[in-house]
Amino acid sequence: MAPEIVSKREYFGGPADLWAAGVLLYYILYGTLPFKSVTTEKELFRKINRGLFNLQVPGTSEAKDLLKSLLQVEPAQRLSASEALKHPWFHYAHQ
Repeated sequence: MAPEIVSKREYFGGPADLWAAGVLLYYILYGTLPFKSVTTEKELFRKINRGLFNLQVPGTSEAKDLLKSLLQVEPAQRLSASEALKHPWFHYAHQ
């Protein structure tokens, strides 16, 4: 869930969906979730709200940049769907 959802703030579907796309892309690329908690849901939500996730994993700089752009804590700073589709990673990934 996006930070605005776990914080129970008003949210809009588009930016929240792009956050979810970033989580899914991270999982597809790295086989693990970007935000994990081994103890409590509260700890997990704290990690999501801080937007701290591990990019010290193998991967292209384009993939990492796209993930950082999708997993922005502030919804207004996330890429839109059309911006995401224009990201260099999509061109790099299909070469």
